[in-house]
Amino acid sequence: MQWRRGIAFATVHLAVMLPIVVSLEINEAAMLRQRQAQSDKAANPIPTTSIPSSETINDTFTLDLCHMTDQYSPHEEMMLTANPIAAVITGWRNPCPPRWTVSGMLISTLWTPPTPASFARQQIVDVIFLILLVIQWLLMGGFPLRPHPGLLRDPAFFITAFTIAAAALSLIPQIGSVATIPSLFAFITWLWWLSLLAWKLLRSGWNGIADRMRDAAPKLE
Repeated sequence: MQWRRGIAFATVHLAVMLPIVVSLEINEAAMLRQRQAQSDKAANPIPTTSIPSSETINDTFTLDLCHMTDQYSPHEEMMLTANPIAAVITGWRNPCPPRWTVSGMLISTLWTPPTPASFARQQIVDVIFLILLVIQWLLMGGFPLRPHPGLLRDPAFFITAFTIAAAALSLIPQIGSVATIPSLFAFITWLWWLSLLAWKLLRSGWNGIADRMRDAAPKLE
């Protein structure tokens, strides 16, 4: 294992992602305080009167918020595309995460109004996401698919470069949406890395089967 390489990639990605996670939590904490202040002011509820009607409406409908939008902020989109493995396992910032993800087990949905308890659980998900991010890049950087890859042949280098570019663009409000372009290239590079991994596993498995067949051939004779 190339420890230095893995630690270098993990450090760079953690340095890019940690401030973004902290800024998101700060904004959410401010929104939670504002919501609590508004609920404290509304001490006297406004009385409402029901309007009698001679007709009863029995029609009902189901509102599925989970499939109405999949919009993420440029920061969130950049983090998801740069760390798809950690994002899939945790269901990070997914409004309706699957039940088997960390978010699905702890939060269930982000469509409900925020509470101190849900905010604390979201912080736990953020910490787990960052831990998996470090592990992901330690393994990806420490075990390169090629013995001595050059920069132009290393998917990890391109993913890191596109991630840094997307993070820098997302900090500029006027052109924050442009950050989706390097984020898209980062995701495409992840597909390149996964295809190389699949090819290496298939070739290793085939070579293992061929070696066993060669070893078994003299015994059959």
